[in-house]
Amino acid sequence: MTQSEFSQGFVHWLRKEGYQVGLMNIDVYIEKLKKQVNDTEKMSKVMNVVSKTMTQEKHQSSVAININKDQIVQGITPFLSLADVLGFQIGTSNEILPMIYCDDLTTNDIVKRFDNFLNVASPMTRIGISTNTHNSELIKVLSETFAANSPKCSVTIIPVLIYFNEDIYNESIKVLLSKASHGSFWGNIHLNARFVNVPKKLVIKAEEGVLSKALSSIGEIFGGNPYRFTEKELEVVLGLANKEVNVSTTASTNLERRFSMSNSIFNTVVEFFQKDEWNVKQIEDKPAFRMGYQGDNGSWTCIARVREEQKQFIFLSILDANAPSNKLAAMAEFLTRANFGLNIGNFEMDYSDGEIRYRTYISTEGGTLTYEMVKDAVYVNIIMMDKYFPGIMSVMYAGISPADAIAKIEGGES
Repeated sequence: MTQSEFSQGFVHWLRKEGYQVGLMNIDVYIEKLKKQVNDTEKMSKVMNVVSKTMTQEKHQSSVAININKDQIVQGITPFLSLADVLGFQIGTSNEILPMIYCDDLTTNDIVKRFDNFLNVASPMTRIGISTNTHNSELIKVLSETFAANSPKCSVTIIPVLIYFNEDIYNESIKVLLSKASHGSFWGNIHLNARFVNVPKKLVIKAEEGVLSKALSSIGEIFGGNPYRFTEKELEVVLGLANKEVNVSTTASTNLERRFSMSNSIFNTVVEFFQKDEWNVKQIEDKPAFRMGYQGDNGSWTCIARVREEQKQFIFLSILDANAPSNKLAAMAEFLTRANFGLNIGNFEMDYSDGEIRYRTYISTEGGTLTYEMVKDAVYVNIIMMDKYFPGIMSVMYAGISPADAIAKIEGGES
């Protein structure tokens, strides 16, 4: 099994379990979340858990909800560059599952990831569902875990560390197992890693501190589980690993049959995706493919289109988060500054909805499209999107000026 195949299985599992994957289609997830937290029956169960589990005394309790798209995006964005695949759920206990391939990382690299996760998690404690109470004794117990009288929620980070090399896995376990769990009942932020030996189908969990019964029970009400990813879940991931449509089988066969492209642009594009082991999904019944991509700095959606009659190949990287209406002018300036001097491709923004994408384009009028030409168009595209991704996010959500964001990215480039 390849890393690409495992990633597909992991993404399938995350979605099956109700996790949001990266920032793709974040608007849909937030709308679903709003409906969930407005469920009167579920909120009633939350209050019952608080009352029965935390105290036997009568008290007044309330639930505060903060599901703000901009705050969620800003809180999750720092995690994207620290994981190969990232899933998360928002609730009373906000769960973050960063999946990391570790065969090429040192144990020091991984410890630094743990530290970075803990350092960037604070904004996530201000998102989700928090419980308030007017009972003085309960305030002491709830003030940190549920942040009574403040808008803080609990954050559970579960790094899923993936190893294909058994020797590296065994050596890493010896060093990292004691360093892979942080947090306690009294804290808002908890981290507990999973060590996954793919060849042996083995999952080892770091030794955990004692978390409250209330936290576990409330998490279950909202579909969460602070003890995520065991060997049972690994089996599901491995079973889902090859579910994505592969261009070497169904997609290419169907399209070749429909368009009869013996030496077409389409066939060259299919050849590229086959050789470079991309897992892509055909868009309806068209000569076009959709795929997700995880870069070093973030994740986004890619679209590959073939226009056979016009002899054109178009590749797009499309951000999953659109620019807010009050940031359109700043983003237009940022993208204009970024585009200046680019040799291949360009950034675009749709002013009607704030969609941002990077486009590369090849026209083969009078010539032939080659594997190398497709490769250049695809990889230049994703490299440029990944390079400027932090700047886009900082202008969009952190209030950084376009000029400063570009200067940080390009530095002394000329």
